[in-house]
Amino acid sequence: MNGISKIIDRLQESKKIWIHELGALRSIIRVNHCGKSD
Repeated sequence: MNGISKIIDRLQESKKIWIHELGALRSIIRVNHCGKSD
């Protein structure tokens, strides 16, 4: 049981990191599009 809970914790952490990374990528893409349209 202990090993499984550790794996679940790790998955939840990586999910948070992925969401954060995707948000950063989206904002970068948005900035690039704004720069190109000008």
